[in-house]
Amino acid sequence: MCGNLLQVVHDCVIESPNGVSCKAIAESLGKRYPTLMAELNPEQESHKLGIELLIPIMQQTGSTTPLEYMAQRMGGVFVPLPKISEEHANIKSIEALREFTEFMTVVADAWSDGKITKAELERIDTEGGQAVAAIEALRLQAQKALESQTTATLQAVGASGVSKEEQRRVSRP
Repeated sequence: MCGNLLQVVHDCVIESPNGVSCKAIAESLGKRYPTLMAELNPEQESHKLGIELLIPIMQQTGSTTPLEYMAQRMGGVFVPLPKISEEHANIKSIEALREFTEFMTVVADAWSDGKITKAELERIDTEGGQAVAAIEALRLQAQKALESQTTATLQAVGASGVSKEEQRRVSRP
């Protein structure tokens, strides 16, 4: 990735991965097409794209390229987290383990000759990001499971603070 952030966002709109047209993106943002294109033009000083449009543009285009660009410029890497459901938690555990194993394999291979090349470091970054994403997705799934269990417990207790089961037991003759 090269250029500047505005160029990256411009390219993201022009080459929308979702296939959404520039005109449709402009309309969804409440802008006229020529105005949006002028705001995205790095050569045009008279128009400026508001930062508050960055996330809506990425959502409309389906592109995370601006986030990837910013992470790279800050010495990091952006990896989107996969969405998982509770019934897939065991599968996600296995995937997290597999991703971590792949990461460690890449690191071991890169260090096997005692030096790290730029290409090897890029691969380490990619595999490491994928391992972190898989682990974080699993952690978030566990958090959601706890929250749903807590909600179910609160519903069972009800407004009185006494569980429905306890209420039934006490009300029996």
